[in-house]
Amino acid sequence: MTTAPAPPGTILSKRFVLLDESREGGMASIQKSFDIAEQRNVAIKRMLVTGDPDRQKTSFQREVEALQELEHTNIVSYVLADQDDAGNWYLALEWLDQTLEAFVLKHGAMTWNKFYSTIGKPILEALEYAQTRYQRVHRDLNPRNIMLTDLGIPKITDYGISKVFGRDSWMPVAGKTFVDARTPGFSPREVDDGVYSFGRDCFGFAAVVICCLLGRKIEGDADLGVALHEAAMPDGIRQIIERALSDDPRTRPLDAKQMRIDIEHVEALRAEAIGYKYACFLDITPAAEQWLCEELHLDSRAAAQDFIVDELAEVHGLGLHRFGDEELPKVSVDIFGPSWRFRARIAGHGKNTIEIYDCRALDVSFAARMREQALRLPLQFSFTTPSDAVIATSIVADIWQRVADHDKRIGDARKAAQSERIFRAWKGYLRDRVRFEVDRSAVMHFTSRRIEGSKVTFILDSAASADSVGEERLIRVGGRHIFGVLTKVTLDQIVFEVQRGSAELIPRRGELILNTVAAERSLANQSSAVDAIMYGRAANARLKTVLLDPSQAKPPSPVEQKWIAASRLQGEKLAVLRQALGTNEVLAIAGPPGTGKTDLISEIVVRWLDMNPGKRILLSSQTHTALDEAIERIASLTGNGNAIVRIGRHDDIRISDFAKTLLLEEKVETWAAAVRASAEINLTNWAVEQGVDRELVRLGMRVERLVQTIERRREVDRLLEEAEQKIDAAEGVLEENLSHHRVDYELEDKTVALGDEVALLKDTRRGLRAEERVVRELLRSTVDMGPEIAALRDVTELREWQDLYLQGSPAIASCKERLQLLEEWLLKVGKTGDFNAAVISNARVIAGTCVGIAGVRGAEDVQYDLCIVDEASKATATEILIPMSKSKRWIVVGDTEQLPPFFEDFGDELIEQFDEEEDIRPTILDRFLKGPNCLPTANRAEMRVQHRMIAAIGELVSHCFYDEKLKSPIQSHGLDLSGEIPAPVTWFTTSAERRRGEQRHENSFDNALESQWIKQILDRLQTAAAKQMTTVTVAVIAGYSLQVRRLTVMTSKNSQEWPNLKVACNTVDAFQGKQADICIYSVVRSNAKKQFGFLKEKPRLNVALSRARSALIIVGDHLFCQTARAPNPFRKVIDWVEAHQSNCHLGPLQ
Repeated sequence: MTTAPAPPGTILSKRFVLLDESREGGMASIQKSFDIAEQRNVAIKRMLVTGDPDRQKTSFQREVEALQELEHTNIVSYVLADQDDAGNWYLALEWLDQTLEAFVLKHGAMTWNKFYSTIGKPILEALEYAQTRYQRVHRDLNPRNIMLTDLGIPKITDYGISKVFGRDSWMPVAGKTFVDARTPGFSPREVDDGVYSFGRDCFGFAAVVICCLLGRKIEGDADLGVALHEAAMPDGIRQIIERALSDDPRTRPLDAKQMRIDIEHVEALRAEAIGYKYACFLDITPAAEQWLCEELHLDSRAAAQDFIVDELAEVHGLGLHRFGDEELPKVSVDIFGPSWRFRARIAGHGKNTIEIYDCRALDVSFAARMREQALRLPLQFSFTTPSDAVIATSIVADIWQRVADHDKRIGDARKAAQSERIFRAWKGYLRDRVRFEVDRSAVMHFTSRRIEGSKVTFILDSAASADSVGEERLIRVGGRHIFGVLTKVTLDQIVFEVQRGSAELIPRRGELILNTVAAERSLANQSSAVDAIMYGRAANARLKTVLLDPSQAKPPSPVEQKWIAASRLQGEKLAVLRQALGTNEVLAIAGPPGTGKTDLISEIVVRWLDMNPGKRILLSSQTHTALDEAIERIASLTGNGNAIVRIGRHDDIRISDFAKTLLLEEKVETWAAAVRASAEINLTNWAVEQGVDRELVRLGMRVERLVQTIERRREVDRLLEEAEQKIDAAEGVLEENLSHHRVDYELEDKTVALGDEVALLKDTRRGLRAEERVVRELLRSTVDMGPEIAALRDVTELREWQDLYLQGSPAIASCKERLQLLEEWLLKVGKTGDFNAAVISNARVIAGTCVGIAGVRGAEDVQYDLCIVDEASKATATEILIPMSKSKRWIVVGDTEQLPPFFEDFGDELIEQFDEEEDIRPTILDRFLKGPNCLPTANRAEMRVQHRMIAAIGELVSHCFYDEKLKSPIQSHGLDLSGEIPAPVTWFTTSAERRRGEQRHENSFDNALESQWIKQILDRLQTAAAKQMTTVTVAVIAGYSLQVRRLTVMTSKNSQEWPNLKVACNTVDAFQGKQADICIYSVVRSNAKKQFGFLKEKPRLNVALSRARSALIIVGDHLFCQTARAPNPFRKVIDWVEAHQSNCHLGPLQ
């Protein structure tokens, strides 16, 4: 791939002038050059002409990748990678004069202390940096790959066969890898297995130690053992070196960090055992000396020096004193004694002296506290001149480095304690959520029920949340339980699908209790996501950093015009698309109502996949509606949904019909059917080649399929019977306990868990029964014996048929064996998690709710290249972390001004430990878009042009909730209501009505007058719609479920009077994310105490007022709303309406 050194005087990249000094290594040549831009010498590295070109190319690429990311004092510095005029690649690096091997051969053996302070410790720290920060292993550390600057600073070079732990080990190079690449005497003999890779660098380092301590070359593997015995090392150090050179990789240090810690531990013990102290040479500035003498009434320089030495003789501690961002040698160190602090800096011609320039007396207790936080080193202070300037310089540099490391450790620990507080808060929230689920939201009280087979419709005593769909619940009947799942929620009416137990046992009144086993399973998935991020197991380890400090996120990269040329987006959305396609880590998009978030997301998905062939996107949302709309848009842009997999249940009514065709179970079944057909064809062809009759083989396959299906069903029946017997026994005990007023909660939990197991087994049995029916039907359609065999029920008879007809020749016997093996395998196809993972891995878009994607069996470890989370403002931090933890890049979309995921109160214990407003309530979107440490500007995007609401409504919403930033260019959608409704924004106030007040019913409210007025308004809207001969959608919403129930009854009773209206009644919360031509908002509250309840929540009012496309109608007591207690978001709305009479109206219904 490249050439030999070029002639001196050649200029590369109009920057590097090649000189006549060069040298060769194993795979590359190095030529000294002068860098015109930097005015310094550099090394130009080229791969040799000889050797495997593919191997050399990969080596070059790995070295470039490694040196671009590894910025360390003791690793050679990267300058540039470029091509010469002939198109051959070269690498420009800092120039280093000599190898460590050459230095050792010239200067001879070193003592351990000199080696470790000047060579060993810096190299070990560089290896630790590469391993811990970037998981990079050098794999060829030897004295020729360590070079020295003219100041004697060691630097590691030649990262050509390095690898990233857990990644590059499986990257082949034209059928070859670097696993067997090694330098005899400096590399372990065994092949790198990818498990103990970090320890290989420890082996290389230990061999370098031996080379330097002996002052000679190591001539291969056999000589290394000899040299180890010859080398003089302190006790303790020898044991570490011997372990590192062990032939058993399990015996070696785990990594460079472990080896450094082991060495420093031995060094500390040595110093303590012999009372050894490092000589530390002091000096003092004239100004500091004068001040000290005056302060202590000392009469000479010698007296001042003696005082300092005495003060520091017994106890002292060192702390870093940094001004701004100076380089380490320029910073100061504070030396704390029993009652004094001396501030010092590096001085002297050879930087081998510590110069004190400031002295301060301290309170004894304060000084003690400072020493406790400071670094303690065994130092012997004196004001003498160093006898060995080189050693003194290395000691001073080492002191400064250790103090800096200590300061960093203290700072990191303090920062970690503070930053990881948020993770502890999230974990605490999840524990609190379990309590919340069990204690507060777990019980639904039903007052009547209607049973239709396994489907039961309940009427509740209060409306249920639409989010309850999909919840697994149970009903206690004495000591027994009836299990099922909620499949539909319409205010106070819910549909319950019984999964285990007899529906006939359900009483007319009772309680639906949350199946906490199922609820805790969901919370456990969230907890696992938090743990994965905390402990570095997320798909992108940088996620933790970004969450703790979003301002540290990497900016997006520029995107070429060709990637967005095909997009139909325009204006701000096109600009946001460009940002999204360039996302390197994270992008947060603020999308208020009507700004076209779904259009944008679908374009991002399609264009990003075009840019990144072979990559996968995880598309997630808190709502099924938003998710399925995006899926349909993506399918329309790509022509089909073949590349999309939807995660969800087939019986979930919230999933659209189109999305159900893309469900994972559908895809798995289709794939399994294709696998079966292909396998059967292959077996049939093989059998025919062996002389076996084709029809006999086909019949044999179906019989074997029937046999194994029956056997598997019988095994499931047996397991089901055992589980039900355990439940019956447990419930008998529970009923007995109940009669004695005792409750065994542990036994009840076990019963619930067994109920889950039974439900799963019943699902499996249903599938096997369906499979059995299919096979019997296939047999009936088979000629000859097929119909007769299809009627057989006993496995023994079926096996007898096989023994009778599938015999006669070795080929038939072999065919029979293959049939059994094939059917055993095919019976599992599509039935285990492995097949889920296979289908997901072949998809390009995987779509599911934040929590739903965690429940996919077998796909727990599947990682994604990008995740896009829509409706991110509705997801709790722990919910959104599930998709984020599985992805390498993240785009979150939502509106921080709309309803958050919760308004409920938290437990006292949680509130005592964490700040509710800073730690618990903020969503991930809040953290990314708001606050002092939000994402950089380049990682944030805003969509401020909305096309849902006409200008009259949009301007109100913009003023009241978006600081005038939301733009509304649409003046009209063509709906004319001027004859019936005074203005596009109309507030029909009940303030003058005697019956305007709310009616309270336990924990909820309704308002009869407002319901009556809304009936009249709907009459008027019908008149307007009929005149225009159009159908109009009308949303009638209220904050209180009791009022929604009243409105639902009213609209159902009168719906025939409004043939041109499609009326939907719902709570504000449930209608978030939806829209209608006209929105009627019932305020409900009106009382003398001026109590607002949850109407004071600004996001809820924002949702209520931003649903309408053409007309917004508010019905309620505006004077009450104007004067109710703060916080009161209605005041700003009323002020706007009163001030804009050209398109707003406030007055009574007339």
